[in-house]
Amino acid sequence: MIITLVAALIGALVGLLLWLRLRTLDYRRPYDDIDELDSRPRHRWVLPLVPATWAWLTFTLSWTSWRAVLLWLPLSVVLTWVSAVDLDVRRLPNLGLAGAGLWTAAFLVAEAAVTDRTRPLVEGVVAAAASAMIFFLLHLASRDGLGLGDVKLIAALAAASAATAGWPTVAGLTLLGCLIALGMAATHRRDIALGPCLALAAVIAVGVAVKF
Repeated sequence: MIITLVAALIGALVGLLLWLRLRTLDYRRPYDDIDELDSRPRHRWVLPLVPATWAWLTFTLSWTSWRAVLLWLPLSVVLTWVSAVDLDVRRLPNLGLAGAGLWTAAFLVAEAAVTDRTRPLVEGVVAAAASAMIFFLLHLASRDGLGLGDVKLIAALAAASAATAGWPTVAGLTLLGCLIALGMAATHRRDIALGPCLALAAVIAVGVAVKF
C-alpha cells in the first residue's frame, strides 16, 4: 500500500510536468484542422490521471513482476501525451508513437537478455504484428476513418500487453477500447479519437488481467 502511495505521489509530479509541457501547445502543426483549434485546451484531466494510473499499475502489476511495472509506468506517460494530442488535434504524434514502440521493444529485448526468458518477447512481437495487420486492413476498409496512427499505437499496446499478461489481454483491450469509444460517441458531437480509448483500455485491461 505504501509503495502504491509513493507511486501516486511521484506520478502527480510527472503529471504536473507533462501538463505544463502540453500547455505550450508546441505539438500543434500548421496542417492541423484550425476549425477544431478555436479554443485553448486545458488538459486538466492529465493532473489526476497520471497519478491514478501510476497507482493502479503499481498496485496491480507489482504483485506479479516489478519488471512489468517498470515497463508500464514510462509507457503510460507516453500514452497520456499522445492521447492529449489526439484529443486536441485528432492526430497521434509520430514522435510519441515511436517512443512508445521503441521503449516497449527495447525493454522486452533487455528483459529477454537478462532473464533468458524469450516467451514474453516472442508473444509481444507476434501480438504486435497480428494487431497491426488487422488494424491496417481496417484502415484501408474505413477510408481513413481509422488512421495509421491507430495502427502504430495498437502495435505498441499489443506488444506490451501480450508480454505482460498474455494474448487474451490484447483482445480484451481492443474490445474495451471500442466500447469506450462507442460510449463517448453517444455523448459527444465531435468525432471520437480512438487512440485515447485504446490507451485507457490497455491500462485497465492489463491491470485487471494480472491482478484478477
